[in-house]
Amino acid sequence: MKIRASLAAAALVGLTALDAAAVERQWQVGAGLGWAHVKRGDFSGSSVGPSLHLSYGLTDMFNVMVETSHVPVVLSGALPSGQHGAVPRTFALQTATAGIAYTLDVLRIVPYAGVLVGGARMSAGQKTVAAFRGTEGVDYRPDLVLALGADYHVTRELAVGVALRLHEMPGGDEAQSSTQALVRAGYVWGW
Repeated sequence: MKIRASLAAAALVGLTALDAAAVERQWQVGAGLGWAHVKRGDFSGSSVGPSLHLSYGLTDMFNVMVETSHVPVVLSGALPSGQHGAVPRTFALQTATAGIAYTLDVLRIVPYAGVLVGGARMSAGQKTVAAFRGTEGVDYRPDLVLALGADYHVTRELAVGVALRLHEMPGGDEAQSSTQALVRAGYVWGW
């Protein structure tokens, strides 16, 4: 029992922010890779895509965040013929958002929650590259995002983390939304 208590105490000490924490005027730039589920009207699909992020600590509690993500996806659903299947083209969802997040920097693990706004671009094409170019049409919409996540500061310069993004893209004839689950890594400076 004493060994378990000692191990638990050592783990707690290891997690405390002796040399790493969210602070004001701290920058973080990084990249991530994640799974995204895209829903557009009666059609939906899932895929993996990259993301980029930049954040700046306004205070030790609030960060400004800027993010972009890119996801190629094949949508499936009820076709006009009444059958269920994939739409015969590839779509690409690209988002660019900015906003503010509240951070809790008690430990090396820095959880955060925020709201981002920006734009989304859904484009289509026969193959992935053509979809990103929008050879078969492009639809632009506002993008409202609930951002949740946690970063673990491995060192003062390196943070790794997980993130969840809930996108809502109003407008157009069909409702459009996306859920993203990401793993991220970032370089930190300015502390």
